[in-house]
Amino acid sequence: MSSFSSGYAIKCIEKYKLANPDKEIPSNMGSKWTTTEEQSLLDNLRINLDVEDIAKNIIEQRGN
Repeated sequence: MSSFSSGYAIKCIEKYKLANPDKEIPSNMGSKWTTTEEQSLLDNLRINLDVEDIAKNIIEQRGN
C-alpha cells in the first residue's frame, strides 16, 4: 500500500471509530477492492441502483 493510500485508510478508520464507538472495525476496512467487487459496483451503477441498495449488496457479498 502506498503512503498516500495508507494515510487515507488510517483517516477512514479514525473517522469510523468516532462515528461508531461501540462497533468493531471491519477487518477489511481500508483494503483494496477486488476486481469482482469493483465490477459489481460498476454493474450496479450502470443499472441505476440506489446507493443504499449498492451498499447492501456489497455487505452481503463480503459477508459482513
